[in-house]
Amino acid sequence: MSFFDDIEVEKLGLDEDKVGGSFAKIDKTGFYNMTIEKAYVGEYDSGAKYIVIGLVGDDKAKLSFRGIVSSGREKGCKSYYMVKDKSGNETGEKRNLPDYSKMKALDELLTSKDRAYPALSTGLVDIYDKDLKKEVPTEKLIISEWIGKPVSVLVKKKLEDDYNEPTKPREVFEVEHFLDSKTGRTRNEIVSGKTGFKEKWLDTYKEDFVNDVRNKTKNYVASESNTSSESTTEDSFF
Repeated sequence: MSFFDDIEVEKLGLDEDKVGGSFAKIDKTGFYNMTIEKAYVGEYDSGAKYIVIGLVGDDKAKLSFRGIVSSGREKGCKSYYMVKDKSGNETGEKRNLPDYSKMKALDELLTSKDRAYPALSTGLVDIYDKDLKKEVPTEKLIISEWIGKPVSVLVKKKLEDDYNEPTKPREVFEVEHFLDSKTGRTRNEIVSGKTGFKEKWLDTYKEDFVNDVRNKTKNYVASESNTSSESTTEDSFF
């Protein structure tokens, strides 16, 4: 059985384009041209599967994306979740996990293939070893079709409480959308023949936009005047 075979996939169509790990040279919300230098998958103890993508820019700026692409065993190991109303009751509507939609859109942009999950093979990936304090070649299930390919991204800057030092803020940069590197269009735009999403997104989220989801550090650090609070609460996919 292959890595993704136990996931229950519902062909729902990808999410609509909605306007709505950090490295030094990526320092603000915006549009970036990158190249995929690593792409591999893994599984949490809960059974939820995740995907990790390492991106590098022409100026050597680095960015990483980690997304959950299936729920855990207790939630049925699915690529989607059931929508609930304000009372917590299921409405019967199914939606893709947000990161599953991103992954599938990226796969179609890079390979032009319409499939539930990308193909995997065994390969070595440089993974940071906490004990050795350096990256070490580690055997992983990789997505070789993606590696070395250019892709553009729309990124939001985010402030959150640091995991190790809860009273200090932590900056992260989250990939909101993957775009075709040549046209700057999303997968949905390419399919529909539309354009303009990137421009609309950048007009909505200026380069000084910050998604501030801090809790503890807000008691210690004054919020900046240009900071936006955009946190949402969702059921865990684990």
